[in-house]
Amino acid sequence: MNSDCIFCDIAQGKIKSSIVLENDGFIAIENINPEAPVHILVMPKEHIKKKDAISGKVNDFWNNLVKFAYQVIQKYELDKTGYRLVNNGAGYNDIDHEHFHILGGKNWKPKDNL
Repeated sequence: MNSDCIFCDIAQGKIKSSIVLENDGFIAIENINPEAPVHILVMPKEHIKKKDAISGKVNDFWNNLVKFAYQVIQKYELDKTGYRLVNNGAGYNDIDHEHFHILGGKNWKPKDNL
């Protein structure tokens, strides 16, 4: 864990958040500044930096993260209505603790079409 990381503090229960799903390795919380009717952050409980995740230093990380994210997607039935799974990198990350954004919800359309 990183003592300067808000996501580590959330994973340790030091900061209250709206947890939507959790297991031994991952946690999913509601985003406090949602960009969609459903905007969930999915992250490992362990502090994993972007460069370590993207370089493959953490075995099975991406497979496990995507499996967990899909559980959240199913919980909100976004697999039936549509969703966007976002992973920011480099200068687009505000917090250097690897995470996904799941965005979707009834009648929601993304601002742009990637």
